[in-house]
Amino acid sequence: MRGKFFGRLKRLIFGRRTIAFDTSTTPKDSYKPTILTPEAQTFIFMREPLINKGIRKKARDIFREWHDIVPISDDVSDDEIKEARRIIEEFNQNAQTKAKLMHATISAMVYGDGFLEISYKEDESLKAEDEPPEGAEPDNLHLVKSSTIKRVEFDEYGEPLYWIQTQAGKDVKIHRDRIIHVCIDPRPDSIFGVSKIDLAYKILISKMNADEAHGEILWRFGKGFIIIQAPGMTVDEQKAIEQAITKKLSPKSIFVGDDSYKVDVKNPATIDPEPFDDYFYTNIAAALEMPKAILLGVQAGAVTGSEINLKEYYNDIKNIQETIFTPILTNLYRKLLESKGLEWKYRIKWNEMFIDEKSEAEILDRRASAVDKLYGRCGVINEDEARRIVEQGIIPLPSLEPEEEKEEERAEIKPMEEKHYNAIERLSEMEKKRIEYERKLGEQAIKEGRAA
Repeated sequence: MRGKFFGRLKRLIFGRRTIAFDTSTTPKDSYKPTILTPEAQTFIFMREPLINKGIRKKARDIFREWHDIVPISDDVSDDEIKEARRIIEEFNQNAQTKAKLMHATISAMVYGDGFLEISYKEDESLKAEDEPPEGAEPDNLHLVKSSTIKRVEFDEYGEPLYWIQTQAGKDVKIHRDRIIHVCIDPRPDSIFGVSKIDLAYKILISKMNADEAHGEILWRFGKGFIIIQAPGMTVDEQKAIEQAITKKLSPKSIFVGDDSYKVDVKNPATIDPEPFDDYFYTNIAAALEMPKAILLGVQAGAVTGSEINLKEYYNDIKNIQETIFTPILTNLYRKLLESKGLEWKYRIKWNEMFIDEKSEAEILDRRASAVDKLYGRCGVINEDEARRIVEQGIIPLPSLEPEEEKEEERAEIKPMEEKHYNAIERLSEMEKKRIEYERKLGEQAIKEGRAA
């Protein structure tokens, strides 16, 4: 009862029934939970080639085909679209948006989080903790060292307000509107992300040790084991022989002694390291959410696209694009266009990722089939829309308002006038007799069976 009472009292005071991320113990700020130090994460990333390759490749795959902006309605003119694209393209070229987002993504997978700082064309007297002025124009993007941001300060609603950067023992607050936070794998209990290095730490250490052991085995068996025994050898003679043999032959192992020692070297049985390596590869691929064939790099012609099942991997890439980077780019581009006096009337459309020629051909075949059904058979789209489907895939078609039904046209019936009666010619008596004569001839022919 006492717990329920204090729970109700707490909700009455703070006006919130739920607890925000990281605010269960410290309602104002939160520190980044870590397993390894940033130095250890960097060391493993730079020393283990497979995790290095996998992280870099996934970051490249996310941004490889880049994106476009398309209007969300039909009331946007072509001139508006061209101007918006020109402004965005100019900013992206100057700021190197694609390259810096890729760099921040690599940092997010290595350290758990990646950060970019947005600089604005504004009064230079403003500090990093100040909110940018209304309508300020984004000027550039700057990479932020991820290891320097380990704390975040929340507002009264439990949303991030300041990111705290620590450099040279000093804390600097950076306003949330000046920071782009990239998090690929969020923690379930924190706003900070999970490092791929932390996730696969034991596997990576084991693989690094195995790599060293592979080298030790090859070195030992390649150099051999030298044994020198001589009767009555002195200590000085032993040292001299050791130095000479080591200098000239560089063996991995050597034994020098007199005949009072009996040395017997047993060569260990060799083992196949492939099953152990495959265990490492499987777990590293799982940590990266990447097919093992992509992680290792399959030789051309070894397997087909269907055998390594790339569809799921590229669906994951598409999901990352839409759930993580679409909101980031939408927010950035909206600020950019509004600073130029334009309205954001668009959405981010990520370009298709082609796996190989076979997959590209299958995509084109499906689009052609859709066009055949919609344009060739049903006629529900026009030629321009059919061409757009072939080039871009299925597109949202404009809604057609029902047309007003036309009133059924009926022939107007007018009464006959006197002039119409006068236009009818009456038959003469001679014509009447001729018609009667021809009628009788016809009847006679029918009776005699001469009529066809």
